[in-house]
Amino acid sequence: MSSTMSLLPKTISLFISLILWISLSSLTFAVNAGDEIDEIDSFLNDILGETDDELEAPAPDPTPDADTPKDEDEDHDSAEEILDQIDDDKWAYVEDKITIQPQNIKETSVEFVTTKATYDGKDVEKYRIYFSEKTLATQKTNLIKDVVVTAKPASNKNKVTLMLDKLKPETKYFVVVSPIHPTDPTNEPLTMITDETSFTTASTAPPPAPKPATPPANADAKTWAAAPAPAAPTGPKPTDKVFNAVAYTATNNNVALTWDSKPIEGVDKVEVSLRHQWESSYTNLGTPKFVAGKFSFNVDKSGNYFLKLKAKDTKNGYVGKEHVQTIKVTEAQSPTQNDQPVVTNAPKVWPTTDLLIWLLIFSMVVYMMYRFRRID
Repeated sequence: MSSTMSLLPKTISLFISLILWISLSSLTFAVNAGDEIDEIDSFLNDILGETDDELEAPAPDPTPDADTPKDEDEDHDSAEEILDQIDDDKWAYVEDKITIQPQNIKETSVEFVTTKATYDGKDVEKYRIYFSEKTLATQKTNLIKDVVVTAKPASNKNKVTLMLDKLKPETKYFVVVSPIHPTDPTNEPLTMITDETSFTTASTAPPPAPKPATPPANADAKTWAAAPAPAAPTGPKPTDKVFNAVAYTATNNNVALTWDSKPIEGVDKVEVSLRHQWESSYTNLGTPKFVAGKFSFNVDKSGNYFLKLKAKDTKNGYVGKEHVQTIKVTEAQSPTQNDQPVVTNAPKVWPTTDLLIWLLIFSMVVYMMYRFRRID
C-alpha cells in the first residue's frame, strides 16, 4: 500500500508533463500555419487589388481629342470618288460608235476626224492626243507623248477635226484621243479615251519626175536610149474583177470552159492552170486569147480539180484579179494528150500470140522425137 502511494506523485507529474508537451506542440503548429495563411492572404489581396483597380479605372473617351490629327486623306479620297462619279455622268459622245480616222497624212503632220464629245451637254473644245512609235498598250510611259489641240469643225456635224504636227517622216505612229475637262484639264476622263489607231507619215523624197517624150538638147543620145521612161501601167488593177460568167461542162475526160469574152482594155490573153485535189502544184494548160471566151482540155483521172485563170496584157504581165474555182470530173476514161480522142477499142495482137504458140508446139515435137529415137 505504501509502495502504491509512493508512485502516485510520479504518475501525476508525468501526466502533467505530457499535457504541457502537447500544448506547446499545438501552439507551434498554429503559429507556423498562421504565417503561411498570412502569406496566402496577402497574395490574394494583391491580385484582387489589381483587378479592382482595372474595374475602377475610367473607360477611354471614344471622342478624339481636339488636338488629335484627323485622317483627312480618307475624307478627301471619298470626296474625289463622288466627284469622279458625278463627272462620269456628265461626259458623253454624240454617237454610240466612237471612231477616229487619220487623213491628210503628210511628212510631219496628220489630221484626225473623231467623234465629238460633250460635257454637261456642251461641246468639248479641246482634246488631248497621246501618240507613240509603238502600241500604247506595251509602250513605256515615259516614251508616250501627248499634246493638247483645239478641235475644228468637220464636214459631219457629229465629228471634229484634230491636227497633230511635228512628227518624223516615214514613221509609224499609234494614237488615242481623250477630251479635256472644260475647267480642270488635270481631271482626265479615262472612260472617254478612244480606241487606238495607227498611221505612217509620208516620205520626204520627191516622186520621180516623168521622163519627157523627147530628150533635152544637152542629153546624151546613148544614155537616153538605154534608159527609156517607165511605161505607165495599163489595164485592170490587181483588185479589179476580170472574169465573169465562168462555166464548164465535163464529158468523160474532156472539160469545156467558157467565160464572158467582152473585151477589156489592157487584157490580151488568159493563162489557164489546173491541179488535181491530190496534187500540190498547178500545171499550165495554155494561154488562149481572152476575147475567144472558151478553152477545152482533157484530164487523166476523175475527182475534183482546181482551175485558175489569170489575165495577161500584151507584154505577158498579169493584170486584174485571178479567178479560181473547182471542177468536178465524175469519170475519166483514159489519159489523153493534146486533145486527142480517147481510144476505146485497142487493136488485137493475134499474130504475135500465134507465133509464140507454134514455137512452143514445135519445140515439144522436136523434144519428143529426140527422146523416142534414143529409146530405139
